[in-house]
Amino acid sequence: MFHGGGDYIWPDGRSYTGQWERSRMSGQGVFEWPDGCRYDGRYRGDKKHGQGVFRWSDNSTSSGLWCNGKPHGVALHTTAVGVCRRVGWNHGEFESYLDADPCLGEGEEASLAASPAASPVVPSEFAEEFEEADERQVGLHGFWALGSPTVLEEE
Repeated sequence: MFHGGGDYIWPDGRSYTGQWERSRMSGQGVFEWPDGCRYDGRYRGDKKHGQGVFRWSDNSTSSGLWCNGKPHGVALHTTAVGVCRRVGWNHGEFESYLDADPCLGEGEEASLAASPAASPVVPSEFAEEFEEADERQVGLHGFWALGSPTVLEEE
């Protein structure tokens, strides 16, 4: 049984380096595929869950929240040539692009940081995990580093 930090390599070449709990990927970790794809972020029960960055084999990235293995909330997608767009996801279903202009020019990163939309919206079920990560400054990737998370309260 895996518990704590460690590495595992599957026979097909996939690998995981990170935290384990009861032989399941749980906590911060990095999963890599033989085709060059890579996920660096939080896991819970073998699924991407929390803040993370997914990099495709073409070097485009998506940085944002994951819920039960699926993208959820606001993410920042950056193409391999550097074009950035904020994207809305709902439990793995694409909702919309959130930017009117798909290109962030020089100096616009600062205005993005000042924008309320620069901070991801954090469902209340993640609030404690994000507060702990913010205190330790771990697992903070992508546009969240530009602002603080916004927590949604249960109604």
